[in-house]
Amino acid sequence: MASNTYFVNIAQYEHPNMPGPRHWSIIFMESNDKMTPGTVYEVIGSPRRYDINGPEQVVPGKAKTFKGMETLGTIPASQLNQVEELLLNTSLEQKNRNWHCQHWVIAALDKLREAGFDITPITHDGLLARFNANAENK
Repeated sequence: MASNTYFVNIAQYEHPNMPGPRHWSIIFMESNDKMTPGTVYEVIGSPRRYDINGPEQVVPGKAKTFKGMETLGTIPASQLNQVEELLLNTSLEQKNRNWHCQHWVIAALDKLREAGFDITPITHDGLLARFNANAENK
């Protein structure tokens, strides 16, 4: 990535063989095009043991399970290291069947906003509503 500013995108994926909420991840991209490579951070695992995965390069639109993306802000390229530290230090809840990746994404976005980054304030329900509205408009 060579841009001065990156878009903060939340990508949503659906795994048909896995019941429960859709998977969310945070992807930093030079553009809002789903076929643009980006740097992803996400929660992986299960309620017994969650971990944070990232940074990893992905092209969200290439995944068969990709269900959409919402842009919630921007970050300066010069502060990617600070952003990574905040994300990797966002808490995970272990052994809680009601907690999942979507909760981590919201907590990470809150942490970024509290640190002064240009992130749109949004709740879990608000982001779900945006994903649902955009799915209906396709």
